[in-house]
Parts: sequence; structure tokens; C-alpha cells
Amino acid sequence: MSFNDLDFYPFLLLVLISLFAVQVLVKKEQTALLIRKVLLLCASFAVIWCYRPEFCLSTSAVILITYISALFIERAGTWKTAVAGFSVTVLVLFLGYFKYFTFLYITFSSLTGRAFSFSKIAAPIGISFYIFTAIGYLFDVAWEKYPAERNILNLSLMLAFFPKLLCGPLVRGDEFLPQLRENRRMSISSFMTGIQIFALGFFKKAVLANHMARFLDSVFFAPSAFSMGTLWLAMLSNMPALYFDFSGYSDMAVGISRIMGYELRSNFNLPFITTNISDFWSRWHITLTDWLQTYLFNPLAVRFRRIMAGKPKAFRKKYKLLPECGAAVITFFVSGIWHGVGFNFAIFGLLHGIFYVIQKVFAQARKAKGKTMLPSLHPVPILASFLLINLIQVFFRTDTPGDALYFYQALFIPHAGVFFPSFWCLAGFVILSVEVIYARVQQKNRGATELDAAIPYLNLETVPGLTAFLFYIGLALALGYFGESYFVYEQF
Repeated sequence: MSFNDLDFYPFLLLVLISLFAVQVLVKKEQTALLIRKVLLLCASFAVIWCYRPEFCLSTSAVILITYISALFIERAGTWKTAVAGFSVTVLVLFLGYFKYFTFLYITFSSLTGRAFSFSKIAAPIGISFYIFTAIGYLFDVAWEKYPAERNILNLSLMLAFFPKLLCGPLVRGDEFLPQLRENRRMSISSFMTGIQIFALGFFKKAVLANHMARFLDSVFFAPSAFSMGTLWLAMLSNMPALYFDFSGYSDMAVGISRIMGYELRSNFNLPFITTNISDFWSRWHITLTDWLQTYLFNPLAVRFRRIMAGKPKAFRKKYKLLPECGAAVITFFVSGIWHGVGFNFAIFGLLHGIFYVIQKVFAQARKAKGKTMLPSLHPVPILASFLLINLIQVFFRTDTPGDALYFYQALFIPHAGVFFPSFWCLAGFVILSVEVIYARVQQKNRGATELDAAIPYLNLETVPGLTAFLFYIGLALALGYFGESYFVYEQF
């Protein structure tokens, strides 16, 4: 049961009514807080149960492992690092079993020519997201950023909170646990803000992502049937379609949480105005990038710098970028295999890492020559970055390296095929342009130095504001595609 399912919305309405009833009828603060958390946890496990009942067991197992491990880590003294390392290893193996065992088995069978009786293992929904949240929490406790959570209800909700369960955003303990300890209340202002954020995500998903996906599925399923121009349109529309799909889910999750009184971080910030790989990842899937930087890139870079410190001065000067670049390649590789199982995802991650290294070396060479980089919002690096990211994304979209190479070949070799100029892909580019223009106007109005995404909030307490919002919802319902569809990141 996800935001795509019609059954979800009566369920959500029931949850919101129940929370509001507790808020109005239960006068004792602590009692109201306890009932509220029990309701939310039951709702979260109800969502998991609707997918497969046994997924509740795996989610409960991760919650118990994380809860007990954090208490042990806190009491481990000088053994904190060892206990944290063991606990994180257990969680990684747990994730690996569900996500990668089937792939490793098939690969082993194909290499050895031996086949065994085997049933495919189904990965529990949201497992990558809540295990990464759990790992980050355990590291934070080990690094003494905050104490281990004693209230298992709080920890359970941090991991299994149903709005962000399937596709994030990833939450951090120091951001979300304090909110769970408070008796957050629903209010008119939080409702008006949350419903508009949700509506924005709904439009992105139902109107743009779903229509674009129908075109892209057809082209990537049988690229030989389409003309070179159609293949280029599909390739260049791949990342925008994923953006509308994934940011649509994130906005809907953030909006629902805001209605309930909780705040989740935004996961996207105008990712297509970027001029290089590192800038792109600072604006795309922001919570994952932040997680990888905090818990993987930074520790690796520190470790590599310590190793470099023992090398001769001339070596250190010549290869001063080695610690950062080495840590980046490993981090991008992990990001790739986190996204999915298969060689294509590994290649996808490595390519991002390689181009990150090229970017850093190029920037260092320009700096050594006294040259500056092109200014932000310069069209040449933006278009070059957009093209590069979409070309790499072909590996993300296709099933095997052979499929990806065939698609690349078809992009550059003229051939006969169906010419299909998708209206919705073209509309997607228009919407992206409007988003940037609106953000630019807001930046000038605020006098801000950075260009950030902005949502045009309406005052729903006025007749014009409410009328415009209802028209927007009607437009989304009229234009949306509600056939068979899913959120792309549900599979990860």
C-alpha cells in the first residue's frame, strides 16, 4: 500500500482523524503522546503488512538489533568501536542477504555451471532506507553525538514511520528523535503547508512521471524499434522523469508528515542547474548524499590522509588529491550498489566516481594556472553536466552492460525506426525551466546569494487561494495517469 494505491487514502484519512481525536480528547500530555506514537507505529506496520505479512518480522528484527546494539555501544567503553563495527556488520549482512543473495547465487551458478534448488528471496519494502537510518544512528551513538534512545517506540518510529518508509527521505537520529519525544500537534498552518507540499508531489508523480514513464518504458524495452531522434529524447528525459517520480514521492512524504506535525528534510534542490558531478549530488537525493558523506566518505578520507602522512613530502604534494578521490570512488561505488543489484548499478556508481575525480583534477589544474571556473548558472557547464548525467543514467535504466552499450550505439548510428516526439517529455522540460525561473525570481526577492528551490504557497484561508488550489488539484486529477505504475525507488 503506497501513495499510488487508492486504498491508501481512506487509510491515511483514518490515521489523521484518529490523531486529531487523540489531540482533542486526551488532555494529559504524556498519555496523548503515548497513544499518538502507538497509533503511528500500528499504522506503519499495517502498511508493511499490506505488502507481505512476513516483512513485519524483518522490520521488527532490525528495530530490535538496532535498539539493543545502541545500548551495548553506549556501555562498551573502550570497546565502543568494536561493538559498533560488529553491530553495523550484522545490519549490512542482513541487508545483503535480502538484496544481493539472489544475484550472487545466479552469478555463481552461471560461472560454475552448477544449479541448485532455490527460491528467489523477496526484499522487504524500504529495507535499504531503514537499515541505512539504523547504521547512521549506531555510528552517532558510538561517536557520542547523542545518547542511545531508551524508548523503543521512538526508535521504532524513526525506522518504520510509514510516510517515508518506502523511499525516504533518510532521517537522522538528531533530527527526528527529538520530534518524537515531543507531543507534536496538528494545526491549521501545518495542514495548509503540508497539503500543498503533498499536492506538488502528487502532480509531479501522477501527471509528469507516470506519463513520461510510459514513453520511456517503451523505448528502453525495445530501442531498436525507435529512431535515433526518439532515443535521444528518451535518454535526455530519463533523469527528469526519475526526478519527477522520486521527488514526487519525497514531497508527498514530507507533506503527509508536515500535516501530522513532523518535519522531514527536503530531498531535492534544483538538481539540473548543476555544473559538475559533486554539485549534482549535493542537490539530488540530498539525504542519501549527506549520509554517505558523513558515515563513509569522511571516515575514508581521514583514513587515507593518515596513510598519506607517512609518505615522502614529494609524493604527498604530487598526489594530494588521492585521499579525497579514493574515498569518492569507493563512496560512489557503494552508492551504486545501494541503488540496485547487478553489474549495471556498480558501473553506474563507478562512472560517477571517475567523473568526480576528473572534475577535481581539472579544477586543480585550472587553479594552478590561475584560471577560475565558469560562474554558476552558466549554460555551457549546465548543459554539459546534464548530458553527462543522462548518459551515465543509461546504465541505471538498462538491465545488463550489453543492453547499455547497445543503447549507446543506437544513439550515434543512424537507423530506421519509429519517430515518437513525446508531448509529456517536452512538457517535463518546460516545467523544469519554470521551476528554475520561479526560484530565480524568489532569490532576487529575498536578496539571497544561493539559488534554492521554492514552493509557491497559497493562502488557503482566502477564497482566491482556495479556489486556485482546488483548480490545481482538479487539473492533476484530470491530466494524471492512474493506470499501472509504481515509484521507481520502491525496488531499492
